[in-house]
Amino acid sequence: MNIYPPRLVPVVFLLSLFAHNLQAASPVQIYATTQKTPAPQITLNLSEPNAWWGQETYTIYRTTAIGNFKGSWGMPVATIDTTPAATWTDTQVAAGTAYEYRVVPAWSDVDEAYILAGIELPQVESRGKIVLVVDNQFSAGLAFEIQRLERDLAGDGWTVLRVDVSRDEPATKIKGRIKALYRSDPANTVAVFLLGHIPVVHSGWMNPDQHGSRPAPTDAFYADMDGVWTDTRVNGDNRAIGGYDWWINVPRDGKFDQTLIPSDLELQVGRVDFYDMTAFYRLGATEQEMLRTYLDKDHAFRAKAFAVENRAAQMGSETGKYNFQQMFGTAPTFMVPDSNDSAAWFGLFEDDSYLWLLKGGGGGYYDGTVGIGSTADFARSPGVKIVFNSWFASFYSEWDVENAFLRAPLAAKGYGLVNFWSENPDWVLHQMALGGTIGAAARLSQNNDLYYALKGYPVENDPPMELNRRGVHLNLLGDPSLRMHIVAPPSNVRAGPSGLVTWDASPEAGLLGYDVYGGRSATGPFVRLNATPVSGPAYAVGNPVRGARYQVKAVKLDASSGSGTYLNTSVGVLDEQAPRALLAEPLASNQLRIVFDKALDQASAETPGHYAINNGVAVSSATLQSDRHTVVLGTTPHTSGMAYALTLQGLADSLTPPNSSASSQRLPYLYAERPEYSPDGDTTALWPLNGNGDDASGHGYTVTLGGDAAFTAPGKGVAGPSRECLKVSSNSHFGRIARFPGMAGGVRSFSA
Repeated sequence: MNIYPPRLVPVVFLLSLFAHNLQAASPVQIYATTQKTPAPQITLNLSEPNAWWGQETYTIYRTTAIGNFKGSWGMPVATIDTTPAATWTDTQVAAGTAYEYRVVPAWSDVDEAYILAGIELPQVESRGKIVLVVDNQFSAGLAFEIQRLERDLAGDGWTVLRVDVSRDEPATKIKGRIKALYRSDPANTVAVFLLGHIPVVHSGWMNPDQHGSRPAPTDAFYADMDGVWTDTRVNGDNRAIGGYDWWINVPRDGKFDQTLIPSDLELQVGRVDFYDMTAFYRLGATEQEMLRTYLDKDHAFRAKAFAVENRAAQMGSETGKYNFQQMFGTAPTFMVPDSNDSAAWFGLFEDDSYLWLLKGGGGGYYDGTVGIGSTADFARSPGVKIVFNSWFASFYSEWDVENAFLRAPLAAKGYGLVNFWSENPDWVLHQMALGGTIGAAARLSQNNDLYYALKGYPVENDPPMELNRRGVHLNLLGDPSLRMHIVAPPSNVRAGPSGLVTWDASPEAGLLGYDVYGGRSATGPFVRLNATPVSGPAYAVGNPVRGARYQVKAVKLDASSGSGTYLNTSVGVLDEQAPRALLAEPLASNQLRIVFDKALDQASAETPGHYAINNGVAVSSATLQSDRHTVVLGTTPHTSGMAYALTLQGLADSLTPPNSSASSQRLPYLYAERPEYSPDGDTTALWPLNGNGDDASGHGYTVTLGGDAAFTAPGKGVAGPSRECLKVSSNSHFGRIARFPGMAGGVRSFSA
């Protein structure tokens, strides 16, 4: 389907939003300065957006119930009468305790503000359990990247509970599996990460951008462990108004009734899903390759493999006004110039890096927005250098449509890891300034009603847009476990049999030292072994346990934000061990693909004698692939329907000195012939890969390949000539060539 709403609509909305922007109130600007000695104190620095207002009264509240979103703030701790620029110092504080402040100005034209502040807050040892829900279509193809993600999560204090599901499985069944894990440990199960095309739930009847009521895609369904979701009441059909066939919600159609979340969300939830991102398909990318790109970016960000300036940019964002001083202190926010020149926007952010970009008003459409560009622009870009994004304009809160704009920076090259539709209502982000995760901020925003009285934008609509608080349209796209501030980790961690753990130093400046953790497995949970940070690159473990795994984190007192200081740690780096195979997957009768958990030494990997297969199959060759963690074996033929076992021994990794396996590893697998062609209702043609595009379906079609797609000459494909074919699905704009066993290059697109 093609998602291009009438271009007049975005222009009208653009004018409307800018008119509201001139009238909208702005919050008190606030940041904190702290001191620990001679006596702990937190000073709030306050200013109003319009200094000419003269004398002002501020009422200040304080709480230590961090993360609360109900109840009362209690009695004020101070009321001050002063000029619009003011400071107030709280001396009734202690180091190591977090305090949240609410500042209420007397002027009705100025909004209240919130800040989480603290002095040397302790590091977070355990972040709880995260349910990693994986689309099983990618379990094998992304085995290395998903395993690396699990270890990165464990290295940041998470315990990973993995669930692999089919994209065809009912959403209610998948939620049941999440709920079972939650109920087994509700106190510690706090997040869910949806990776791949996990079924998308639609719910409600809402009009968040004033263009017509319709149901919204929502992942709140997967995060709500006790709410009641029904499909009996809403009976609306706006297909004629909007012109889109999904603007309908009627009883018992599989779309839920709830416009507001029916109960407080127990879990943080985020999604990474590149289904139907056809602008990328046209350039040769597949869902799997986009997910691999995202997971590579995710790992690189955690490892501080690319440098991101600790700064923000905004395009008229109310959410930015509520959060930026808390996040960045007095550092100026870059105001992106108003322009409809997408080339200028991409040129700017392809050259310069920013931790955040928050975009307010402006005309929007499903696959693009005025002031930035389109999904196709992101597909063509060499890489935009923005990590966290918050965008607002018409239509693209519906992130599940073809080429959905909110998903574009995540699918693309560059730094993009997070995006969400904000402003209606504004999101509660200020706790991220002291190490909170984006998932926790999302849950706080989704559950917030009036505890944080953020106005929404614009407020003059009837009904006012802030009534969309707790709406099901609030969704986080991206890894929910990500944090703003990254410490560069150590490397080359090794653990000897005597319990001596050694490592190479982190390149991070200003470290307090290192923490060493021990656990029973590579995915934890881990327990810190040292009482205070270790200064040197070695630590002797007392009474080492046989088979234990160790990880090392760099520790730093982080003062990056405008909210105080906290002990921040790098991702934990696991002790290096001999490479282990994650899976063995037949590509053809005479080929076997093996995926390892780390990069291999080439000479070791390409020695056929390091591999043995039972049941009469011999290994004739071994080829290390360019990713350096995948090996393709050439073998004598397998027998269809027979179970086999691969034995590996003597393989070494690529480190200096290398880690090599002294013991063997045995990996079972099944070989089964897969048909070249399974007919289905979407298939219009089938071509053999014979180099000329002859139609083997009997329909007499021909095909023109676009981009870098090409037919493979007979016998040159990975799977051999007998297994090669192209399956083409019907589409009004282009077709998709699905990957069959061993087909090099995966999915390609063609012009039909």
